[in-house]
Amino acid sequence: MAEMIVVIRIRGSMETRQEIEDTLSQHLHVTRRMHAAVFTTNIAGWLQKAKDYITWGFIDADTYKQLIAKRGDGKEQKLYRLHPPKGGFKKSTKIAFPKGELGKRDAESMKKLLLRML
Repeated sequence: MAEMIVVIRIRGSMETRQEIEDTLSQHLHVTRRMHAAVFTTNIAGWLQKAKDYITWGFIDADTYKQLIAKRGDGKEQKLYRLHPPKGGFKKSTKIAFPKGELGKRDAESMKKLLLRML
């Protein structure tokens, strides 16, 4: 199986430029806060464009199966609705990772965040 990238929208749509909002909703399929989408293709340009509103990283097959089982009703979808993370966000939702919650994450920290949101 190809590497999977999960994209989670952290920030809402208030005062978002229309160009970025279109990228978030039409290309990345994350229309609201706490929505997630999984991709297997190269979407680096879209991720870079929306980096101030999302967090993303690679996930393994086991984590993906847990996501499908808990939030996908047992079937694969484009969009998954998540809960806010248990215990809240540990850092600011307005600053890039590692000091904040936004931007690219390594696989381990992405897995931890995703499991807290299931």
